[in-house]
Amino acid sequence: MASNAFVIHGNYTETGKPILASDPHLSAQLPSNWYLIGIHISDFYMVGASVPGFYAIGMGKTNHFAFG
Repeated sequence: MASNAFVIHGNYTETGKPILASDPHLSAQLPSNWYLIGIHISDFYMVGASVPGFYAIGMGKTNHFAFG
């Protein structure tokens, strides 16, 4: 079990913005290890995936950055 992430610089994308790819290398199972979660406070938002019992978003994005 391992994880990896890759970023492509905005100079190499059509939009000029960077692209983040995150791969947590988890085995497939039902029910899933991940659930979708979203937080919206005034003009700030955060959406992504979390693990049941862990009160944080493990990988996702905000209106300012992405993380994986």
